[in-house]
Amino acid sequence: MRFLIILSLLATGYTSTYAPGVFEKVIVTRQAGLTAYTVGNIPSYIDGYIAVEDCSLINREVLACFDNSCRHLLVVDCASNESKLWMQQTNIIGEINPELFYKYKLDGIALEMDLYLIKYSGYKFE
Repeated sequence: MRFLIILSLLATGYTSTYAPGVFEKVIVTRQAGLTAYTVGNIPSYIDGYIAVEDCSLINREVLACFDNSCRHLLVVDCASNESKLWMQQTNIIGEINPELFYKYKLDGIALEMDLYLIKYSGYKFE
């Protein structure tokens, strides 16, 4: 069995985090179809969630790499116009769930991240 994944680098920069519980509320709202962008069922292999600038990426899978480790994340939210400006000024390329953020963040050091869009992934059985 082989696993194939095709990636495209979206951005390199820094990440911040949402407050605890915010992503869960966003997901419930988006799954209920109460916003312009919806989120489907969350695959079991997803390691966490991310909010990015580009709303068209909602419900897409990305690979976030930091601290010599990569995590499979689902885009579930996007920035408001005010937040986009803040993200651009501070080089924040995404906000991830707090559990993941604090697992990798070192005291006093910003968490650097490379963000890749997963264009294709699949298993090939031989």
